[in-house]
This record gives sequence, C-alpha cells and structure tokens, in this order.
Amino acid sequence: MHLWKKSEKARLELRQHVFVNATQTRLLDRMVSPYWRRPRYWVDDPYQPYQERNNFWSTRKKPLPLCRIDENMWKTLVTASFRPFQARKVSLLAPCCRQVDIPVDPESHEPTIPPYEEKPNEPTQTKRARLLYQSRKRGMLENGLLLSTFADKYLGNMTETQLKDYDRLINLPSNDWDIYYWAVG
Repeated sequence: MHLWKKSEKARLELRQHVFVNATQTRLLDRMVSPYWRRPRYWVDDPYQPYQERNNFWSTRKKPLPLCRIDENMWKTLVTASFRPFQARKVSLLAPCCRQVDIPVDPESHEPTIPPYEEKPNEPTQTKRARLLYQSRKRGMLENGLLLSTFADKYLGNMTETQLKDYDRLINLPSNDWDIYYWAVG
C-alpha cells in the first residue's frame, strides 16, 4: 500500500471516531495529509538540496537552497569567530610556555591617596560623627577592626585635642603600622 493511501485511511478512521466540524476537518486534513499533497522537495529530506516555496513577487514555485554555504559566507563565519581574539591579545601557548614580563599589579595603577588636610573650624559633633564613620569604614583587617572597636568605646568621651590627635592618627597613611604595634604591643 502506498504512503498516501495509508494516510488517507488514517484520516478517514479518525473522522469516524471523532465528531468534527468543518474547521476541525481542515485541520485534520493538514495533520494527516497524503504524501502527494506535500511539496516536491520536503524540508525533512536530507538528500534534496532545494525546498520549494512561494516567492513574494510571483505565485509560481521556485527552488530555494536550504543550506548552501558559499566562499563569502565561510569568510564571514571565520572573521566573526576570530574577531574576539583580535580585540584582546590572547596567547595560544600553554600557560607553562608563556613568558610573563609584565607584573600582575603594576604600581602605576594603584589609586592615589589624597593628602590629609586638617579642618580647623569643624564642630565637635560633626568631627565625632566623621571619625566614627572613618573608623568603621576601614574594613576587616586588624587595624580596621581595632579602630572601629576603639572608636565605638572611647570616641564619645574624647576632648577636642584627643579628637584632633585621633583624626591625624587614622588619616595619615604612614600610621598604619604604628597603630598595629601600639594595639598589639
């Protein structure tokens, strides 16, 4: 039995078991369409290089290439796949064979610390709040933890001269080791 006869038989059997209206009948005909209703070159057929379709400008069917890659397309594909490698210099050698001359963290890329400037006419409450914030924002290193704990305990009871000394102590970058040795002792 031919393929189209089998599909026609299946369509008729489905119509007998299920009550269908006109729209459902058309859908059924599309679902179980006989082989001869299909286009000459079906998309699923890997051996046929063309697919027929209606052109936008004409109603007659023209063969359309499914997957034909010419030389220009290959050039485009190769260029597109190698373009990321052109943007950044990537060594194609193994990591053990590379020669690294550039230091990992060059000194020139470090952020500069602004010079310390005393604020002579700052109110005491504002100075206490600023010093408490600066003590807490230092981070998780030993100095930062020590200073935040120290500021939390003693900053509220300091005099004006003690606040001035503490301000100079935490804001000058050369005092980090002094603070550590002073606290650890």
